[in-house]
Amino acid sequence: QLLAQGVAVTEEIAGMASLDQDGSLRTGLIVQPSPIGLGGSAVVSYLAFEGDQALVTATVTGSLSGAAITGTSSFSMADDGNGIDAVAGDGIYTGLVTPTAIGDYAVSVTASGTLTGGIAFQRSASQPLEVRAAVTTFNGNYFDNFQDTDNNGLTDIVVVSAQVDVAEPGNYRFQAI
Repeated sequence: QLLAQGVAVTEEIAGMASLDQDGSLRTGLIVQPSPIGLGGSAVVSYLAFEGDQALVTATVTGSLSGAAITGTSSFSMADDGNGIDAVAGDGIYTGLVTPTAIGDYAVSVTASGTLTGGIAFQRSASQPLEVRAAVTTFNGNYFDNFQDTDNNGLTDIVVVSAQVDVAEPGNYRFQAI
């Protein structure tokens, strides 16, 4: 069971993940979704905890490497609640990568900082990311519907629908970030 600030994380995650524990230091790297279609983006999340407490002062950096990139391409990671990062100070550092060519890539993240008691740490993790030809595209038609399920005059559920053009049959999931 994965806990963030003492609360169980139960949502389904499609992608690649690795978790590591060294004493009280617990870290993990999640790249989702994987594979992605060309033109799409993958959310990169690095989890950093000392015991069950978020490491909010870690320095976390990300890089993308692969045949379509000369060297590596850096991307920013943050735990500040801005942009792609949902909640500030939760120990989940988040970044976004958007490869520009079909192929196989490696997403690498390095974290460093100081634990309680002044113990310095540095950890690195890497996950594969596959970029394929896009098989679906949004056609620009979006619809929303607000529902008041308990009739109190307030919105309880927001339903968002999007129309897509599908080039290849299969099972697809629409995910809002």
